[in-house]
Amino acid sequence: MNSVNEIWKNHLTLPLHAKRRTILKDNFTMLSKCTHDNYLSIYKYLEDTPEKFYSKEAYSTYKSFLEQCSKTPLLELLNENQNEINKSLHLLEEINRYPWHDDIIEKDEYELLRFSDTSLNPTYLKIVEGVFYPLIYIPAFFSRISRGKPTEGLDIYNSVEEIKKSSFSKLCVFYNHTIRNGIAHGGVIYKQNEIIFKGKKGSPETVSIRDLIKLIDNFLDLCNGIALSIKEYFLTSLDDGLKIPLQIMVEELQAQTEAPWWHIEGCLISEINIKPQLMIYAIPNTKDYFKVQYAAYLTGVLSEQLAPFFDRYFISIRSPKSLPGWAAFDGQKLRTIREKGPKSFNDYEGVCDLVFYVPKGKLPKILLRFETYYTSYKIHKRLSIENFKFQQKIPDIHVRNTTIHRNGSKAVLGGSVFISNFQEQNPQDIIRRYKRKIIKKSLKKARKELRYRDICKYLLLGYARISVFLKNYRERKLHSFGLGHDLICTIEIKRIARIKAPDIFGSTIEQKGRYRIAWNKSWLEENANKAN
Repeated sequence: MNSVNEIWKNHLTLPLHAKRRTILKDNFTMLSKCTHDNYLSIYKYLEDTPEKFYSKEAYSTYKSFLEQCSKTPLLELLNENQNEINKSLHLLEEINRYPWHDDIIEKDEYELLRFSDTSLNPTYLKIVEGVFYPLIYIPAFFSRISRGKPTEGLDIYNSVEEIKKSSFSKLCVFYNHTIRNGIAHGGVIYKQNEIIFKGKKGSPETVSIRDLIKLIDNFLDLCNGIALSIKEYFLTSLDDGLKIPLQIMVEELQAQTEAPWWHIEGCLISEINIKPQLMIYAIPNTKDYFKVQYAAYLTGVLSEQLAPFFDRYFISIRSPKSLPGWAAFDGQKLRTIREKGPKSFNDYEGVCDLVFYVPKGKLPKILLRFETYYTSYKIHKRLSIENFKFQQKIPDIHVRNTTIHRNGSKAVLGGSVFISNFQEQNPQDIIRRYKRKIIKKSLKKARKELRYRDICKYLLLGYARISVFLKNYRERKLHSFGLGHDLICTIEIKRIARIKAPDIFGSTIEQKGRYRIAWNKSWLEENANKAN
């Protein structure tokens, strides 16, 4: 396996992947036990939305359960339920790709009710039935075993009731049986800004749409935390005879082959001549045939390594820059080469007859080469900047949302940012030092989102108030966050005398030239408690 990885690697993305693997081992210590490098897909839980909002409590709780279980019975149950776990992870990935997870949902009454009917209610039911239940069944099964009870009849309701009696009850806090039954059996009544759910038994439950959105957000974060824990367990148990769900391998294939000119959209299992085949759907973004050829071979070889139970690996190539293309790899030949241990690219002769890819219009070779150099420059520039910032202890300032409007002849700015990578520095000192940069980055983002004909894009800044957070949240949560301890302060700059805005309640005010910093009382108290 190592020799395959040494031969087949993308040298442009190699430094980026190496850095990400180092970051993953720092954040998830269990990955240090891996005897392989096939865990790059976990990185999305640090960067992608909504995966990065996963519940750390759910992750640690489920991880604790997996560590407490006897290994042999656990491996047997996971192998028996591999298909259900695979479907659960596949559906979770599908739900995670919904476009509204990070949006500020501001709709009128009709649009909000329609959004609930077409998106929120089906999503909650999918999470419960398709994602949560297959993952929660495993601890429920072992809970029954530990109590000496039969394991039959463990449906979603009984599984949740079983978990509630155990030390892992935190995994069930966002499951609501009345809401689930109301959606599943048509017991839903829409009223003004709220919904009534009627189950088969018990009293109806009235939930505001805002609370339903919050419930789904929390439930999804919990499921992502559980999924992260179980993926981590699978990836660290490859040598224990554990059958890895195909979805985990597909995500790893996507992560390892991802490049500016190559993206794998998904995979499907099919048959050809009564033999199993894995169909891989790829989207190239280049007119360079040789880039696509290498990416296709890399995809085929890694596919066999990660999912070695197919006789054929077929890559469907669809791109707006080319005619429909394809490539087919012989699984038996790839498997034989991997088991013997390849020495060079020449060992792979004959595994693929042809990579068919015809670009729409050819470019001169010098332009294609320039594309390669430019791509390399962008990747390495990003890494160099990140390394420089880390060495110089420069924090990362992330602008999450901004609003801007006109007041007279000047612009009024509002927004939220969160700061990461303090590197054991005092957050107050960091904010004092970078207060101007925080305002500047927020203004830049706000102007960038405006249309060219919007006058606010060109006005001078007259007033700004930016909320600074210690932790990242969804935009809609930051929009109405309140005074929780993760809000560090607000930074205000005022050049319009007629604007009178009160400071956050109970704050400690600090004036630094034109900048007014209001330190949040809750954060100051929390910070003082940690210091003690």
